[in-house]
Amino acid sequence: MQRIVARSVMAFVLLFISRGFAATQVSWRKASTKQTDIMLYEQAQKAFSNSNFAEARTLLTNLIDTYPDSGYLRRAKLSIADSWYSEHAVKPTESEYFDFIPFLPITALALGASVFWVFMIIECATKEPAGGNDKLIWILIIVFTHWIGALIYYFVRRPQRIAELGA
Repeated sequence: MQRIVARSVMAFVLLFISRGFAATQVSWRKASTKQTDIMLYEQAQKAFSNSNFAEARTLLTNLIDTYPDSGYLRRAKLSIADSWYSEHAVKPTESEYFDFIPFLPITALALGASVFWVFMIIECATKEPAGGNDKLIWILIIVFTHWIGALIYYFVRRPQRIAELGA
């Protein structure tokens, strides 16, 4: 019985030690990956500042292809477009800038939709007539469907309310 307990404890200890080594190896690999994409981006920027645009594009394309999850991906795409622009090449510049569009952050759009949503909740709460359940139903629709409900309220109910009540 003591042998079984001792072997179980030993297996348990070895399991946790091996998991610790595996986690260390993964974190080391991630650190070396970050180091490499940083180095590629910095080399490309150095080539760009020396007006060696072809080399900069090659390095940036290598970064994009090799490290698709890199934090430098958006900057690399923009730098490629900028390098073509610096060489006054219109067609490649246009193409690269269009390729950059999916990498644009959509925070401004999300912020605008959230502000619109809040304004529609406020307008519904303050200007809908208190009689019946219309006010409560519209507030619930707007709250639970977020900006889609706000759009529905803005284009469907708001014009009806203004036509009926004048406000």
